[in-house]
Parts: sequence; structure tokens; C-alpha cells
Amino acid sequence: MAKKEKRTNWIPTDKRFVAFFDILGFKDLVMRSSHSEIYDKLSEISKTKKWLENLVNESNVQKKIGNGEIYTVSFSDSIVLFSKNDDLENFKFFLVAVRWFFAKAIENYTPMKGGIAHGEISLNKSEQIYFGQAIIDAYLIEEDVNYLGVVAHNSIDRYISENESDLDIDYINSILFDCSTPLKCGKIEH
Repeated sequence: MAKKEKRTNWIPTDKRFVAFFDILGFKDLVMRSSHSEIYDKLSEISKTKKWLENLVNESNVQKKIGNGEIYTVSFSDSIVLFSKNDDLENFKFFLVAVRWFFAKAIENYTPMKGGIAHGEISLNKSEQIYFGQAIIDAYLIEEDVNYLGVVAHNSIDRYISENESDLDIDYINSILFDCSTPLKCGKIEH
């Protein structure tokens, strides 16, 4: 397959989408598994992250996602995916990347839960600076989720509502859907 040159023109502070994932039962896994078993599991997750990040360099994928890109960061049992910005192409690619990442984790017997959000985020890869309200929103909703799944913060609903005329709603609805979501504080429609 023909590859295009890797794109790296990320603005440090921009409106972005963020997904915050947590590996469930990680403390127990550390207590009952060997260090090398955990390392192997985290290496598999890392391969998935790298594959997703590099996917945008494939010309056939670029035709579908345009300038869509993601960047991932992980520490211990937390994995965070960021979009390059919040344009429509990045939103569509972000949703597919989140869905694919979650499905791959489950396929590899790594139970996860997660939250996604939208907002202004500063991301400096070389200095490893990552902050913004959207990261906190994604983390807090992930913390409150009480099942294997990924829940969208209200900021995602707001983004869809504000861009509804430009979005392919059928495409978005094939990835995101409303359901009764079990949270630690009870069930809500998300």
C-alpha cells in the first residue's frame, strides 16, 4: 500500500475530543499475575495504540478520514486518546478509533470502561503536558461508569447538536446511541 508522509501539525492548545479508558481489575491483576504477564498485556495495548496512530498514514484511509488523527498516552492502567482538533473529520475518525480500541481490548480479554468528552485541551507531546476540562470530564464520567462500555459526556451531545447540519447523522448514530447507562449513582440516559 502506498504511504503518505506522516502529519505532525498539531496545535498545542485546541478544541479536541478525548477518551479516557481504565483497565478494570488492574490492581488484582498485578497481585495475581507475573510481572511479565502484565507487561505482555500492556504491550498488546501499546501495539493497538501505535497501529491506530499510524493508520492515518495509509493513503486509502486518508481518503476516508482526511486530516483526522489521534494521539495516545498511557500510564499504568489508564489510556487516553486525543483527536488532533474538533473538525468533522477528526470527530468521525475519533469515534471509529475509540470504538475499535475498545473492541480490540475486549477481544484481547482486557476489560475496560471509558468516557469521552470534548473541549479545549492543551497537548504538548515533547514536554508531556496534557490538561483541559475535557480530560477531567472524560475521566469523571469514566470513573462513574458501572459497566464495560464507553459513555459520552454531555459535551459530546452539545458538539453533535451544534454541528448537526454538517454531520452525517446516520453515520454518527451507527457509532453512538442513547441507552440507559448504569452509573455508580444510578442509571441515567446517556
